[in-house]
Amino acid sequence: MMSGHDALRECTSRGLALRADAMRLIENTLSSSGPEALITLVDAIMAHLDRRMIRVVDTKVVIAALGDLSCARSRTSIDLLDAWSMPRLIYDSTTKTS
Repeated sequence: MMSGHDALRECTSRGLALRADAMRLIENTLSSSGPEALITLVDAIMAHLDRRMIRVVDTKVVIAALGDLSCARSRTSIDLLDAWSMPRLIYDSTTKTS
């Protein structure tokens, strides 16, 4: 399980300043992912920030990097799942079980 401190450590090691709101967004997005997903996301953030002079990661940069990853559809892309569209339990009314 990935924490916000892991994201902060990874960004700091690459010379990036991570804002608190961006750290929470990364933590919520990658909560069930492994460290490979974090490295992939930070690589995408670095690629996005290479086009700019700022080195501060905020929510706009994280959202743009997630968009870049979802458009690329590479083998290391991050799949975002919506909890409302994919329920964990399905109720069967005939057997009255989940």
